[in-house]
Amino acid sequence: MVKRRIASHEVQDALGVLAEIGSQFDCSSSIFETVKNMLENDFLNDSKEVVDLVKQGVSPRVQVYNAMANLVGDMVESGHYHVYRGVLNIDGKNLLRLFDFAIDGLVATGSIDSVYANKQKAELRKNIQDVG
Repeated sequence: MVKRRIASHEVQDALGVLAEIGSQFDCSSSIFETVKNMLENDFLNDSKEVVDLVKQGVSPRVQVYNAMANLVGDMVESGHYHVYRGVLNIDGKNLLRLFDFAIDGLVATGSIDSVYANKQKAELRKNIQDVG
């Protein structure tokens, strides 16, 4: 809690984006809170990297979408959110929705184009079929 109060404005902006996503993303399970807490900890612990990336022109919003896509993609591919091979449980389905949300956010910010976004989504879905 103390880290949050003394965090740089760049980190505060990133945490604000996470809060905004939480209010936009309808998730009936607690998986978003898990992801949000993990990302908050990452941003608070790596605040220098957040600031450096902002100085390089990468907005906190883009950093959040990028970190979220990477984190939830790894979580879905872990196999821990499968009922059996190729079939996600409810948390896995919500993680997949979060991944799509983050990738769509990267498209909306102009960080990636829709062709690359669709490729990323297809690759994750293929990996889901192979894991579980």
